[in-house]
Amino acid sequence: MHRIDLVTMELLPGESVPVAGGGIRAASLCESLRAAGHAVRVCQPRDLLERCDLDTANAFSPAAMQSFIDASPADLFVFEQWYPLSLPEAIDRPVAVDLPGPLLLENYWRKVDATERMVLLKLRALARADLWLYATPRQRYYWMAFLSLLGRDLDRPPLVHAPIALSPRPEPAAPRAALRFVYAGIFWPWQDPTLALGTLAERMAAAGRGELEIYGGPHPQHEVEGQQFRDLSGALPEGDRVHYRGLLPFPALCARLEAAGVAVEVDAPNAERELSSTIRALVYLHCGLPLVIGREHYLAGEVEAAGAGWVIDAQDRAALARVFDAILAEPEEALARGARARALAARRYAIPAVHTELYARLEALSTGERPRPFTERLDAHMRESEGRLLAHIEQLDRECRRQVEELERQHAHIQELYHSLHVTRQVRQALEQSYAIAARDLLAIRNSRAHRLLSRLKRLLGRGGNPEDPRPRLDHIDKSLD
Repeated sequence: MHRIDLVTMELLPGESVPVAGGGIRAASLCESLRAAGHAVRVCQPRDLLERCDLDTANAFSPAAMQSFIDASPADLFVFEQWYPLSLPEAIDRPVAVDLPGPLLLENYWRKVDATERMVLLKLRALARADLWLYATPRQRYYWMAFLSLLGRDLDRPPLVHAPIALSPRPEPAAPRAALRFVYAGIFWPWQDPTLALGTLAERMAAAGRGELEIYGGPHPQHEVEGQQFRDLSGALPEGDRVHYRGLLPFPALCARLEAAGVAVEVDAPNAERELSSTIRALVYLHCGLPLVIGREHYLAGEVEAAGAGWVIDAQDRAALARVFDAILAEPEEALARGARARALAARRYAIPAVHTELYARLEALSTGERPRPFTERLDAHMRESEGRLLAHIEQLDRECRRQVEELERQHAHIQELYHSLHVTRQVRQALEQSYAIAARDLLAIRNSRAHRLLSRLKRLLGRGGNPEDPRPRLDHIDKSLD
C-alpha cells in the first residue's frame, strides 16, 4: 500500500460550493484509491481553499510547489490533470498523472493564442510522469502521440484506462418526475446543446407538458485561460417550461437529478466532444437518469445496448423531435430506461471494481528510466543558441564601442579642423581688410599733388632710363651742363 498525495487545482465536491468536473474526478480517484487500501492525502491550492473558507492543512502554494513536493511524506504522487505537474522542477518518487480531457483541443474553442507555449509546458510536465491515466478508450491513441514525442516505448506504453467512476447510489425513496428533463454542467465554448434543447422546448410547448431544468454556468472557482462563456439563454430563453437553476453544490445537484426523469446529453459534434470523457454523463447514469445521447458520444454504444436511453444523430432535428415526442407521450418508458441506466452505471462504472487495472499498475510503479524528452533537447539547443547569440552580441557590442570611440576621435578632429578653418577665415578677413585699407591709401597717395610732383621729378631725373628708378642719372646732368 502507498502513501499517496493526490494533487489537484480543483475543489472537491462538498455541501457548501459548486464544483467543476475536475473536482468530481479528483474526488472519485481519491475514493477509489482509498478503497484499494492506499493512504491518500488530497492537496489543493491554499488561496482557493482560503477563499472558500475550507481547511488548508494539505494546501500548497503553486509558486512553491517544489518545496511542497520535497517535504511531502508521500511515496507516490497522483496529479489530477497535467498542469500542476508542470509546477515543480523534478520529482524523485513515482508519479501518475490523470488525463481525462484533451486540453489542447479545448484551447481551439477557447481561442487561446499561446498554444505553442502550452504544448511545450505540457510535454515538459508529462515527461515527469511514470504512468498516465486516461478515461475513455478513444483517448488512448491521442496520448500515444504525446508518448511518441517524449521518446517513450510505444510497445509498452505507460498508459492505463481509468474510466470516470463513482460509488453506486441507492434508488431514492421519493418518486421521480418522469417528464422533468435536465441538462447540467459548466458552460464551455466547445459544448453547444442549443439544437437539442431548443427542439425539446418546442416539443414540450406543442405537447403542453414537461419541463427542462438547466444547471450550469461558468467555472465556479477560477478563471480559465481563454474561457468563453456560452450563455444558453440567448438561444433558449427562460419560460414556463425552461428554467435556469445555476450551479449547485454536488450533493444538491445529485438530489435534483434523482428527482428528474431524463437527461439530455446532446451537443453539436466536434473533435473535443468525441474524445471527451463527460463526467456529467456518468453522474446522470448513477443518478438513474436515462440519456438522450448523441451517436458520436463514447457512451452511446453502451447506452443503446443496455436500453438506458435513446441514441440519436445530434444534428437531426426531426429525429430529436421524434424522441422527445415519444418520451412526452410515454413517461413510463423513461422510468424503465432510468432503472437500466442505474444498473449500467453500477455494473460498468462503479468504484472500486472498474479500477482494478489501475491498482495493479500503481503497485508495480517505480520511477524507472524517464527518457529524455525532445523538450529537454530543445531546451539544450535553445541554451546553446542563446550562448552563441550572447557571444555575438558581446562581439557586436565591442565593435560598436570601438566604432563609437573612432567616431568620437573623428569628431574631435573635425572640431579642430572647424576651429582652424574659423581662425583662417578670421585671418583672411583681417588680411582682406588690411589689403583694402592699403589699396585705398595707395590710391590716395597716387592721387595726391606731392605724388604727381615726385613722379614728374623722377621722369625728369630718370629720362632715358627706368622712370620708376629714383636714383639720379648724373650722366644726363653732366651732359646738360655742357
